[in-house]
Amino acid sequence: MCSSASELVSILPKESFMDNILQIKKIIFKGGYPTPAFIDSDEVRNQWFESYRKTYIERDIRDIANLEHIPEFNRLLAVIALRTGQLVNLTNI
Repeated sequence: MCSSASELVSILPKESFMDNILQIKKIIFKGGYPTPAFIDSDEVRNQWFESYRKTYIERDIRDIANLEHIPEFNRLLAVIALRTGQLVNLTNI
């Protein structure tokens, strides 16, 4: 598992710059947590993220906010995630 950018670069094969860029993009799109980033199967990686969401976010948010409508909360998470890197317009959410 890589704990720093220099470690990531050191494990990349000695290929062309563009091949390495494509490899880095692939790793980034797999997710930032070390465990799912190194899972090759898309299905297993998706299960990992789903379990993470259920275990930590749903449980903790439910404890903190006394949340009762989990399906609506999950839709809110998806809507907000789709707007990552944009200005927040609360009227659209």
